[in-house]
Amino acid sequence: MRKSLFPVILSMVLLAACGGGIPYIVYVLNKEYIQNETIAENRIYISDNTFIGRNVTSSVDNGPVSVEDGKIIIYNQHGATIKNSFEVKKGATFEIK
Repeated sequence: MRKSLFPVILSMVLLAACGGGIPYIVYVLNKEYIQNETIAENRIYISDNTFIGRNVTSSVDNGPVSVEDGKIIIYNQHGATIKNSFEVKKGATFEIK
């Protein structure tokens, strides 16, 4: 049975987010849906699965996802799914780890 790295990653991320420098908004969830958002700040997402795009959940209005500025880091145990209507503008950073 494979052990989860999330407690270790969470500890590292919270230290990085709180240790000075540019602050990050940290989201920790089992499933993360990023839909109908324009993002212009630093964010860290920690989840088992992440779904990104115009129509990935019925719990949020449909709409595109645009990373306008800042740095987005996604830590996933089981991967991320990127669907239609997703863009990262020049100067912004997007990473999946």
